[in-house]
Amino acid sequence: SRPTKMVEFCVQMYKELHNTTEVPADLEAHQQKVFEEYDQAEDKCDALLAVTEDKDLYEELIASGNWTAEYLAAHHEVDAACIQAYYDCAKFKYECGEYNVAAKQLYDYLKLVPEGSPQELNALWGKLVSEILSEAWEEALQDLHKLKNAIDKSYLSALQQLQMKSWMLHWSLFIFFNHPSGMDELVDFFLAHVDTIQSNCPWLLRYLAATVLSNPRRANKMDEVVRVVVEEEYTYSDPITRFIKKLFVDYDFDGAQEELSECEAVLVTDIFLCRFSIDKAVIKHVVDEFMQHARMFVFESYCRIHRRIDLVVLAGKLGMPVSDAERWVVDLIGRASLNAKIDCSENHVLMTVQHASIYQRVINKTKDLSFRSYLLASGLERALHE
Repeated sequence: SRPTKMVEFCVQMYKELHNTTEVPADLEAHQQKVFEEYDQAEDKCDALLAVTEDKDLYEELIASGNWTAEYLAAHHEVDAACIQAYYDCAKFKYECGEYNVAAKQLYDYLKLVPEGSPQELNALWGKLVSEILSEAWEEALQDLHKLKNAIDKSYLSALQQLQMKSWMLHWSLFIFFNHPSGMDELVDFFLAHVDTIQSNCPWLLRYLAATVLSNPRRANKMDEVVRVVVEEEYTYSDPITRFIKKLFVDYDFDGAQEELSECEAVLVTDIFLCRFSIDKAVIKHVVDEFMQHARMFVFESYCRIHRRIDLVVLAGKLGMPVSDAERWVVDLIGRASLNAKIDCSENHVLMTVQHASIYQRVINKTKDLSFRSYLLASGLERALHE
């Protein structure tokens, strides 16, 4: 296999693993070779590096709008070959593990290449991955949307676009499961690319389904998720998607409970769903939160088709002891302001049917419109500032 360029990391790991200060001759020779290639990569674009390293000059060029290939060629001897070498240098530094430096150079490079060109697309990919690896989640989220727009505007074939969007969706998981508002963004982003998921990567339905189940702010998207889960059942299913189908399509509460019990194994073994953690407390919190919201969906679905609910039966549907189920229902009624009460003498939950007014239904239907308008406005604002 090709030797890595992350030689300093390799040397450090070798010393730690072997408890020594010496390194093998072949590793030392490889390290020296990478250092020489590093210097050569910088030498090829030294004219542009000199401009970026002069902070005052660089900021002046950016502020005045003169950070263009034409202006740099006319005033700073930066030709097309130098600009391409600057990109190659950024790629080399990425391979060396200098992700922050690579992202900064690619940011500069993107302002010098034509919009919609293959160079722009390649640089956006490199910048996005560099930001993910350096855990710059806010910048990565912004560049994810830029990459999506660049792919849409590219002259790639339909198959190439499908492949790129599939990779984009996979990389986006690192962003969504780390960004503070990532759970909201994941649902909107994945639903916007549901055709790609259905065509090329149906296994990503796990993350869409799990996020909608555990995110009350996107509970109104459940109908869309149910439709996709049902359509793709023949190509992909797991305990989470099967739980959704049995609960919302089959109304098989016993079957849904069986699948819910299987979901825990998925949550604790999936690197994204367990939030990249091996801490038992963190994983327990993730599992408990998921189960809490999933049981709320079970309870709501069960209440839709029953006016009087036996607590013993409900406890079985929720997979809880009767005493715990009673406390859970009491807390839920208080928290969600449900029109329900518990008849302690008969151990029943009594539901009061309350149909939403036509005005409330209109509000519910248009509630998501303001959020989508906000996203559109934010996207336009970012585009104008660029």
